[in-house]
Amino acid sequence: MILLILALSTASIAAVEKAPKQPIAVRVDFVEALAPRDTTSSARYQQSYEGTIALGAELLGKKLKACGYSLDTRTSFYDASDALKAKEFGIKSAEEGAWLVVGPRRSNHYLLLVQGAGAIPTASIMASSDKVGDLGTRHTTLSPINSKMAAIAAAEANLRTHKGARYVSVVSSDCSNCVDFAKAFDQSAAKLGLKKAGELPITGEAIQAKALRDQVSDLRPDFVLLPNYSKVSSAVMAAFNEDSHPPLFVGGDGWGDSQYGFVQNGLDVQKVNGFTVRGFPPVDKGLSQFNLGREVLRSKRKALSFTPDLSILKIMEETVAELCAVRPKDRTAFLSAFEKQYAKRLEAPWGVSVFDLKRGEIHFDKTVGKGK
Repeated sequence: MILLILALSTASIAAVEKAPKQPIAVRVDFVEALAPRDTTSSARYQQSYEGTIALGAELLGKKLKACGYSLDTRTSFYDASDALKAKEFGIKSAEEGAWLVVGPRRSNHYLLLVQGAGAIPTASIMASSDKVGDLGTRHTTLSPINSKMAAIAAAEANLRTHKGARYVSVVSSDCSNCVDFAKAFDQSAAKLGLKKAGELPITGEAIQAKALRDQVSDLRPDFVLLPNYSKVSSAVMAAFNEDSHPPLFVGGDGWGDSQYGFVQNGLDVQKVNGFTVRGFPPVDKGLSQFNLGREVLRSKRKALSFTPDLSILKIMEETVAELCAVRPKDRTAFLSAFEKQYAKRLEAPWGVSVFDLKRGEIHFDKTVGKGK
């Protein structure tokens, strides 16, 4: 009997020793202004966002498991008009044990999320305010910051007009990112000898476009700086669509692209020309520049067309790479690794891209530089 008990005990111990070790669950929260009832964000955008997270988790799952981890992804959506929700979700993620929070695309929302997240690492998919660049080593963005993009926009405007060209700024004063871009543009423009003829602040989306057009025309600019989100930018440019000689329009990163946004897909701007600078190239070009992106292109299981998809996949790839390289036991160890090296690999990996607006369509022109 004693021998039988010893044999059973030995077998039990061996079974325990051979039992596969449970992977460490790494919680990654995704927070974005994508509430279904929010008119600024379509259902198609939300489906693409969620589908990209699922695809990334699927393609990275095997590698992650081999390193002893599993991803626990959570999504939290809110109305764009309720920016304080971003802070609330940041607090919630920190309290519930998230290792990383992937933050909103809008700079003012992301800054609020960072306040809520506290010590938890965060990465924005698109935020570009210079204030984002000053948040420290625990927070980063995949977009170049405004001062970098504005400098390239000013140089491009100088090339497309003439020495000493005059410009007018039409800026959404209730958009911190737009105001930041305009200020940075002014600084770079002055160094190039471009002359600012005036600035016209606007608020909200219900603007008096025709009255604004008259104010701009009275100042006789060679180009108009329009660093606003796509709906407002579309309304302003459409007011000039019937003019015989409309000015050139220069945009920040809020105009959208050929797939999303109100510039190409909103009001008639067929006769208006301009260009916009963005922190991302076309999706296919961006995907071809990192391993997970190339795997997505090869798999053809999901056609990606939305710019934030690039950031989502890049963040997921780098998170898995960091976990497998450093093997942190908990989120405190992960935070240390994030500050030392991980965050740097996420900084503006695609540089600044220039897109042309011609005949009502936005087309990729070129990419300039990399990094913040």
